[in-house]
Amino acid sequence: MKVLLILLFLFMPCSSYSTEISDPFVNPFKKLFILDNKYTHIKPKKTSSSLRLFKSVLGKNLKELKIEGIIGSANSYSLVVSDPATGKVYMLKPGDPISSDTKIKEITINKVILVKYYKKKKKLKKKIIELKVDKEG
Repeated sequence: MKVLLILLFLFMPCSSYSTEISDPFVNPFKKLFILDNKYTHIKPKKTSSSLRLFKSVLGKNLKELKIEGIIGSANSYSLVVSDPATGKVYMLKPGDPISSDTKIKEITINKVILVKYYKKKKKLKKKIIELKVDKEG
């Protein structure tokens, strides 16, 4: 009976809060330091689905700006947008990035074609967006 009690005592955890057996050869302060660093330096997972491919030439989102119109000749057109808050005017041409994942593909006399890039199952895909521009303002 004494042997059974001794064996039971040896296999019991040292603390009522812990389920592990303490190792006498491990420095307890070093162990606490390692555990503290392990839990404080966990990096959060990225949940953002937007890509960062380009640096926008606009200071704001295109939705916050007012499209004034399209100017140019038969071969080259430019999109004119203005910021209602500051009065700043932007002249955009094909190839200009308007956000971190969207570029202007083509500008015609009455429409602007945008290309928006996104990731789907680790592959880079693109979506064509067509904006109609009113000639009369």
